[in-house]
Amino acid sequence: MKSVRLLELNRKNPLRKPVYDFVLNLAHNPSPGSAFEKKARILQWLPNPALIRLLKAMKYDGLVLVDNNRIVCSVLFQRHGSALHMFSIQTETPYQNRGIAFQELKRFIEYAKTVHGITHVRLGAGKNPSMNRLYERFRGKEQEMGITLLKDGWVELKRPTSH
Repeated sequence: MKSVRLLELNRKNPLRKPVYDFVLNLAHNPSPGSAFEKKARILQWLPNPALIRLLKAMKYDGLVLVDNNRIVCSVLFQRHGSALHMFSIQTETPYQNRGIAFQELKRFIEYAKTVHGITHVRLGAGKNPSMNRLYERFRGKEQEMGITLLKDGWVELKRPTSH
């Protein structure tokens, strides 16, 4: 299995097509009632290449785990100032109940620590029971991971201080 970042995919990357097809499907079929659905109403009429460029310009990104050109798990997020807001995590049915979603959230947090200017991530908004269970799995791992769990899905990122 290979984890790729959406914005890193270039034309030569063989994973580009399955990952972009996955993202375009999500953009054309947003979750009913979601904040993205309101934004996507206008976006879905754009040609696919323009839609991908616009999503990137709007600071949408994601980490996608792929196995043999099949999407296994996706963590989608958007940058808001000094925070990355994770708004979707999805593990495909054949891969569920293996701890993959939790591992990908850990990978997302580690990735966020490498992004200049990012001090926090938000893992959902605290309203989704499944996401809340995943969030709670970080308790007791805070020191090891260099994070502080805050309210409503917020996670503060700690970076080593240099002397």
